[in-house]
Amino acid sequence: MTRMTQDFRADQVAVLSVAAPSWMESLLSALRRCFGMLREWHDRLEVRGALGELPDRTLQDIGLTRGDVDNESARPFWRAVDYDYLERLRRDNSAA
Repeated sequence: MTRMTQDFRADQVAVLSVAAPSWMESLLSALRRCFGMLREWHDRLEVRGALGELPDRTLQDIGLTRGDVDNESARPFWRAVDYDYLERLRRDNSAA
């Protein structure tokens, strides 16, 4: 994006924020939340996919088993990655 385009878009946003009726601000806020949620869901899918692709040796190095990863990968994308649970599993596996 060129500097001129950035300036033009910044001007548009400034005009919208001054002249926009409250319903439009509410709509824009709702759209931002929706896109943020979609981005978060996409990130969760990527994290779970990357975790599932790790070789067993790497999983062993970080203290997880293939079963731990399979359980986390099977969770639906709208549920957050439970890093605390994975950390507890890592500690339990390293203690055993």
